[in-house]
Amino acid sequence: MVFVPYRKTVRYSDYGAEYEKPTDIFTNCKHFQPIQSRRPAGLMKLTEVKTVEERSAIPHALAREVVDTCLAFLPGQWVLTPEIGNTCGTAQSA
Repeated sequence: MVFVPYRKTVRYSDYGAEYEKPTDIFTNCKHFQPIQSRRPAGLMKLTEVKTVEERSAIPHALAREVVDTCLAFLPGQWVLTPEIGNTCGTAQSA
């Protein structure tokens, strides 16, 4: 892919999921470096996850890391503030 030069492979278990799910993230942010840890013992297989919603949910820690990394390199000062009822929050320019 010419328009997205940085492909990073992450594992959901590295970001708190109870199952192993390798996923590719395509980004134009060269500063994003996924966590590289060893696979802990006792994880569920993806086929053992019961619902489609659980299998397709992105771990909060992964979403937060992607957003924080991207905001850190945008012009200006950006902070992530939590909203009521939304654990991810919103980006606001300071």
